[in-house]
Amino acid sequence: MIILLTQRKKTLLGMVVENYIDTAAPVSSNTLSKSNELSVSSATIRNDLATLEHEGYITHMHTSSGRVPCDLGYRHYVKAIMSEESLSFKERLTIEHQMFQVQGNIDSRLAITASTLSSIIGNVVLITKKQEIAKLNDIKIFDVLPERLLVLVVFNDGTVEKRLIDKNRSNLIKNAPDIDSLTNQVNKIFQDPIFLNEFDQDYLIHSIQSIIEGETLAVNQEIFLEGLPRLIAQPEFSTKESMLSIYENLDYIKYNSLLIEDKLSQKIVSVSIGDEIPVNSFDKLSIISANYSLRGVTTGSIMVIGPKRMRYGKVIPLVRYVSELLSY
Repeated sequence: MIILLTQRKKTLLGMVVENYIDTAAPVSSNTLSKSNELSVSSATIRNDLATLEHEGYITHMHTSSGRVPCDLGYRHYVKAIMSEESLSFKERLTIEHQMFQVQGNIDSRLAITASTLSSIIGNVVLITKKQEIAKLNDIKIFDVLPERLLVLVVFNDGTVEKRLIDKNRSNLIKNAPDIDSLTNQVNKIFQDPIFLNEFDQDYLIHSIQSIIEGETLAVNQEIFLEGLPRLIAQPEFSTKESMLSIYENLDYIKYNSLLIEDKLSQKIVSVSIGDEIPVNSFDKLSIISANYSLRGVTTGSIMVIGPKRMRYGKVIPLVRYVSELLSY
């Protein structure tokens, strides 16, 4: 639960968060007292910092060190203190130029969008694209060998799967008067679930079913990821253990991105901080994400993955802007 803060404490918390974002170093009361934003004594600043720490917004690593934000402090900063930065003309021009030079090829567009956004933000950008599940379009059968038939299973995305079928193992093949009749009968069986249930034990039908199931259960998510070197260059990840943790958990995100997308907030732009991310060992990270749509259908997500001290005021409008540009 977020405790209501006075305007002075909100200002002070904002200063701690923004100073820590800029420097990655604990923020001392002496540093804060030099700011023109607060016209109070150093003693008052120290008392307010102690209150913010007691309420769980900030903490300090050592008795003599300055303060750093806690997850609660970051969350309150994003929800109640932060001001979004306006995108510069150069940023808009760069993004639009890079994205629209490959207009028409969605995969190339997503790849260059991830690269461009990562270079501007300085963190990992991961863009997902859901693939349509392939649907059966047609089945073609050819008598090519004395003991074998060639079966072509054609899907609506243009994929064609081939299989040689032993004639002697299928009663449908044995009882068919000719290839054309067999082809028509097999297509009718796969158009009607009642027929399919009746013949699903036949070797020919079972073989075709296995082809269809193998195609429709294939990976239905594409991943475009950029910026890993930028992320591990951050001071939070300077140790070998933290770098290995990032690599391992990014692999988890890549292969479980659909599950993670479902668990993240479905707002236009979602901000998940620390333990809000459903991935172990991501307590030092934040994810800012947004969905995008193609032809009115939600197609995937844009995720910016970075340290909790990322520039939320800059990243949030950038993610929203890219989401709007990708959607049509």
